Order: sequence, then C-alpha cells, then structure tokens
Amino acid sequence: MSDTIVFMARRSVEQVEEGTDLAPKFDEHGLIPVVTTDYGTGEVLMHAYMNAEALAETIRTGEAVYWSRSRKCLWRKGATSGLVQKVRELRIDDDQDAVWLRVEVAGCGARPARTRRHAGVSPWPEYGLPATSVLLPEPDRVSMALRMR
Repeated sequence: MSDTIVFMARRSVEQVEEGTDLAPKFDEHGLIPVVTTDYGTGEVLMHAYMNAEALAETIRTGEAVYWSRSRKCLWRKGATSGLVQKVRELRIDDDQDAVWLRVEVAGCGARPARTRRHAGVSPWPEYGLPATSVLLPEPDRVSMALRMR
C-alpha cells in the first residue's frame, strides 16, 4: 500500500458515479460525513466527519481517523482509550459524498465485558418510539484482517 493517497478531481457525474476513481465530495468546510458500524454485528457505533487528510490516513493505516470539529484536529480513534477501530471495509456511496466504515474495535488492557450503550432511546414517546435504555453486550471480536480493496 502506498504511503501517498491521492483523490481524483471530480470531472463529471459519470466519472464519479460510474467510474472507479476515488473522488470524494467534501463540503464547504472540507468535510465528508462518516457512519461507522461494527463489522460483526452491524451496530451503528458513531457518526463523525473526515477531511481529506483523515480519509487518506484511514486508507493508509487501516485504522479509523476522523476530523474533530470541536478540537479542529485529526482524531485517531483509540489513541487515548486504546479502543482502536480497525477498518475491515471502507465504502463510499455512488456520488461519493458519504463514507461508511465497517470496523472491529481492538482494545488493549482490561476492559469490562459490558459497556453502557443506548438502544431504543427516545425522548419523544409521542412518536411511538420506546423511551428506554438497555445495557447491550459488547460486540464479539473476530479476526483483525484488513479488507480495504
């Protein structure tokens, strides 16, 4: 894998939607939205943003790197917590304005078997959504193979 990731210029709808060029559409702030899900369970882990540098670094290293809008810097997921997101698949939609990462979370050191996560949480029960919070088991970890291409 090359150390330099180059994104192609967006020249036409056909090139972007039907071709093989990676030509992401970053917004006016230089960001692209990212949805990250657990590779094994499909559970949505987070929504974040990447700039070109974060996307390139994610592709280069195989580990999720985001752009922190509050801190205005790259955010290497797991750099502090040790819960690194190993990218198993990186997908981009047909017009290349949204990214979907499928990751495995690789932790270091002791980690509780269960963590507090919210499922079915709704502050708007008038819409018929349950207003409950449950403890979910931590997703099973499977192999750490990288499948990015």
